[in-house]
Amino acid sequence: MPYNVETIIVKFILLKKTTLEEARVIEVNAVERLIELVNNHEKIRPHLAEYPFNSSRIKISISFNDKSGLHYTDGSITYVSLIKNKIFFDKAEKVTRKKLSGETYETNKLITLLKEPYEVALEKVKNSNELKM
Repeated sequence: MPYNVETIIVKFILLKKTTLEEARVIEVNAVERLIELVNNHEKIRPHLAEYPFNSSRIKISISFNDKSGLHYTDGSITYVSLIKNKIFFDKAEKVTRKKLSGETYETNKLITLLKEPYEVALEKVKNSNELKM
């Protein structure tokens, strides 16, 4: 294990359609659980750049996909991520693009619906009594 671990990055894929509120709860619970696991693990502790490790050093992203592994394009939240202590909530929108050959193809474009500080999201989840540790 390297010393001076400054950031932990984790990516998840959930085969589930979700609302913004549900995505917030899932993201905050994932972050809080990871913080708890890292800070309580005595063998990891000496390798951390900072103890206690906190949310500003964690990047967790969750992609919410359908059963075929594609983003939903119906306006539901399809991607949530914690970056630099801010949570970004994105939806996917189908767009048509052109190749250099002139052929067209459909792809998804992520559009950020909301960006909120992690502490605000944490308070909202605590107040909803859905924080699980």
